[in-house]
Amino acid sequence: EHPNGLFAEVATEEKARKAKLEVSEDERNLLRGAVDNFLSAMTVGDVARVNEMISSSLTFCGVAESTGDNVAEFYQSHFKKDDILGVHFSVNNGMNIRKSPSTMGEGLYNYSISADVEATLNRTATDSVSTETWSLSASLTPDRKFTSVSLNKN
Repeated sequence: EHPNGLFAEVATEEKARKAKLEVSEDERNLLRGAVDNFLSAMTVGDVARVNEMISSSLTFCGVAESTGDNVAEFYQSHFKKDDILGVHFSVNNGMNIRKSPSTMGEGLYNYSISADVEATLNRTATDSVSTETWSLSASLTPDRKFTSVSLNKN
């Protein structure tokens, strides 16, 4: 209302700060790719690939200092059943992303993601449930390394 008022400079700075916290389409695509890559590595048991995608201190499903081995154990315990031949995860379109300034340097941002993930289960018994919905929440560093991941069945 008052472009030359007492708080005009503060308002302009606040608008600029908020604009920097908006997630661009490129960022959204990169983060979706990171989540897809993580879930894919988990389903094939690629511990080395998971380890490349995580920070030095990952909290996975409530377990601090987790490694790719913990991720593989989670997959084994939840999806390696006699009647399950394979699992494919897909992130639903409603991926919510929050961006916050990182302590790693000026202009760098951390990301918090929450999304519903559909698990398509290929089963030997055709009359079994073939899909499950899971809630995923994750935190990533500016270089898209996971610092936390939580998966909960809905």
